[in-house]
Amino acid sequence: MESKKELDIAEESGAQTTNPEILGQDIVPTTLSFNAVSPVDVWVHNLTVQIDTTPPIWQASPAQAWHRLLRPHSKSDDASSYKTILDGVDAHMPSGSITAIIGSSGSGKTSLLNVMAGRMESSRLKISGSTTFNGDSNIAHMRSSYVMQQDVLIPTLTVRETLQYAADLRLPPPITQAERKAIVEQVILELGLKECTDTTIGNSAHKGCSGGEKRRTSIGVQMLANPSVLFCDEPTTGLDATSAYQIIRTLKGLASKGRTVIVSIHAPRSEIWSLFDHVILLSRGSPLYSGP
Repeated sequence: MESKKELDIAEESGAQTTNPEILGQDIVPTTLSFNAVSPVDVWVHNLTVQIDTTPPIWQASPAQAWHRLLRPHSKSDDASSYKTILDGVDAHMPSGSITAIIGSSGSGKTSLLNVMAGRMESSRLKISGSTTFNGDSNIAHMRSSYVMQQDVLIPTLTVRETLQYAADLRLPPPITQAERKAIVEQVILELGLKECTDTTIGNSAHKGCSGGEKRRTSIGVQMLANPSVLFCDEPTTGLDATSAYQIIRTLKGLASKGRTVIVSIHAPRSEIWSLFDHVILLSRGSPLYSGP
């Protein structure tokens, strides 16, 4: 069981990201510098996402199943079987900025984040409109990273060991071991993890890092690729006011180096608002406001 858990964590840490089509071109330069990233402007134009709510044929009633077998194309022709998740979203997220996607539960903020990040693909989805990165619709051509809402970290490792483990997986040759260690130290300094470098991650049974430190470590794992675009799904969830502010301030600092940082957030506190350069406000999938 433990080995399977560690395998899952390894995959989340980047074991599958050595494919150039996933991380993009020139995945990790041998002289990585967090002050030198390729600027990427993100544009969303009339983005609409619908999902087919028709139950699979094996879950349908006998009458419904028989009807669909007789009329196999009726499902795709029935507009009433589709639920709109996002409806005509337009937005611009320039390089060097941090953009907040704000909305209540079910507003579509995570769906918008996932569509932009290329993480929302299914035969049951209808996606129209466009998302472009410097005019390119394929995010695989850009260096990007995605920070999940839940921290997926091995509790028995220290912060440095976690980042070193992820670096060994994410930074293949010709990156040398010495260069990996140097990159890890850069990430530690950039994200303010110096004080907890040798603290174990911990869990509910064993005390370790605080919630804010774990979140910054999760961000650090993704920062190893030195992305131009960084997506974060509700990075302040479960954190106290001080930790939440520190996380957004850290992301603001990463954006100031030329990155495009995009976060989804449920209800930001007043002191956090001033840190956002752009805001996208959603309600039931529809944009109420999009701009600075």
